[in-house]
This record gives sequence, structure tokens and C-alpha cells, in this order.
Amino acid sequence: MKKSWIILVIIAIIGFAVYNSHSFKFRNYDFTPEQTSFLNSLNISDTRIRSRDSDKNEFSLSAGDSNSLSDDIVVKVDDNFNIIQISYFLNSDKIIYDKKTNIKSKYVSTTERNKSIADFIASHDVEYNQSKQVTTVDPVRYPVPFWHCGIFNYLVYHGQGEEYTKDTSFPSIFTLFHYSGRDWLFVNKIIFSTKSNSWTYYVDEQRQDQIVTGGVHEFIYVPFAKVLNGMQTVIDGESPQIELLGDKGSKVIPLNSDDIANIKKYINLYENI
Repeated sequence: MKKSWIILVIIAIIGFAVYNSHSFKFRNYDFTPEQTSFLNSLNISDTRIRSRDSDKNEFSLSAGDSNSLSDDIVVKVDDNFNIIQISYFLNSDKIIYDKKTNIKSKYVSTTERNKSIADFIASHDVEYNQSKQVTTVDPVRYPVPFWHCGIFNYLVYHGQGEEYTKDTSFPSIFTLFHYSGRDWLFVNKIIFSTKSNSWTYYVDEQRQDQIVTGGVHEFIYVPFAKVLNGMQTVIDGESPQIELLGDKGSKVIPLNSDDIANIKKYINLYENI
């Protein structure tokens, strides 16, 4: 009798441990009413969980109005099941929400996204690279003039013309930060600021450097999502500027009205693709 009682206790302990394990909770977790309301506020109306990955703390949702993978999103949570990031299943560069960096955008379906891209390319310069089968909207023209210091925003997608509507051709926006001068800066920080606010991006991309007659070029290509907070900072205040800060010096890039208009245009595009 005593042995049976011990066995039952062991089974109960094991059952309690399994029930309280993270993997068990993850397999049986549903979003709370507060989380569902938050997802709805980001234009995510279908919050049913399609699949779960307990190793990555991620839930996949079919959030759109079609069965296309390009409509699916990934919701990442911490160990207490608090939502910390939301991104697209096929394009992790497009962040819908990020708790750490305070990025907050809206979910956009494939149909809406394709319309936004079509409207955008209709009024912008487009260049198709046949060997890579990639289309660039607002392409950077090389060689970039010496002594130029500034930024270029551009859109990229695989395919030509209407082929961007395929699931495999999710569009991406990039920003090129460029410096040229007599000597290197070796840029490691990019500071976006106005008179009343500032935001710093710590460069983790590999620079593309070039030596030319009379000086140097430094090129830093960054996914637009990574500097979205900085872009939003400079459009909302007086005396907007971007400072390229490096190991050997710095360069301030004042932003004029045309620069701000371009940044606003790309923020709007980012929120709609």
C-alpha cells in the first residue's frame, strides 16, 4: 500500500512538472483578451494561432484575407508570454511591432501591399537588374559624387514589373548612408536629432569602403526598419540633422525640406507594405 502511495506521489509530481513546463503551456496557450485587443489595434483581425514554435517562443498566424504565406505573421513572446515582436513570416525585416525599439506599425495584407507598391513605382524611377532579377525603385546612381554626404532611400523587390506580387518577392526598403572626404570616419554610430530630441543607431552592418583620387567613400546599407525610429525623430522637430560618428571623426548632414519630404514618403511606404 505504501509503495502504491509513493508511486502515485511520483506520478503526481511528474504530472505537475509537465503541466507547469514551458513547452506544455506554450502548446496550450491562447492570446488573452488584452493581447487580442492589441493585435486588433494593429489591423490584425484574425488572431487564431496556426502553428507554434516553443524553441523560438513564436506563434504563426494567418492574419490576412488569403491563404498566401505572404499574409502570415509571426508573434514572438517572452517566457511570460508577453508580446515582444510581430513581423511578417516571409519578411522578418518588416517589423509590425517591436517592444524593445518601440516600433509600432500596421499589418498590411498582400492585396493592400501590392497596390501600395504599384502606386509608388508608377511615379518613381525604376531600374531592373536582369542578372540578379531584382527591381530597384529610386536606385542610387553610381559613382556617387565625391564630397557628397547624405542618405538615399530605395525600394527593392525580386522580379520585374508586376512580378513583385509573387510570394517569393517580398519588397524591402533600404537606406544608404554615404560619406566622402579626405580621410576616413569609420562610422560606427548614426545620430538622428532635432533641437529637442535625438536617437542613435549603432552600426552593425559591414561598411563598403572605397579609396578614390583625393580621398575616400564610406557606404553603409541599412534595412529601413532598423532606423525607422530615427527617421521619425527627424521629421518631428526643428533643425533636423543626421550625424555620422566614427572612430576618426564625424560629419553632420543637415536635412532640408526635400530631404524631410523624402523621408516622410518612405515612412508612409514602409507602413503600407
